[in-house]
Amino acid sequence: MDIKNVVKKIQKGDFKAFDHLIKLQSPKALKTAYLITGEKHIAEECVQEAFLQCYQKIYQLKKPEVFESWFYKILTRICWNVLSKNKNTVSLEAIKETEQDFSSEKDNVEENFEEEELKQLLIKTLYTLEPHYRTVIVLRF
Repeated sequence: MDIKNVVKKIQKGDFKAFDHLIKLQSPKALKTAYLITGEKHIAEECVQEAFLQCYQKIYQLKKPEVFESWFYKILTRICWNVLSKNKNTVSLEAIKETEQDFSSEKDNVEENFEEEELKQLLIKTLYTLEPHYRTVIVLRF
């Protein structure tokens, strides 16, 4: 079932459809929030708050086909608000965690090592950007 139909069901009062929506969107939402905030537990809180706001306001969404942009706008604003309140800096532990979360299995050890070095460099560089600029990159890729 596509998101547009799920949103329509939710707007008609189908609570099970909202559970389905959460299952569909949670992985991408967590990844997005994590890459914006840099902390796993903060990302989880942001996603939870975004789904809560989504649930409360989904009836106001006039075009179900734009749900994803609408939802990620909510999520992004929540992440930015949390960052502005906390003035978070990214720990090396968070960078290592990201490296582990997004690592892929490779047969070639050298290729895997080079890929991991590149990922670590990209993630470190990503976190040198202001949250608003970082968000643009995260949402684009």
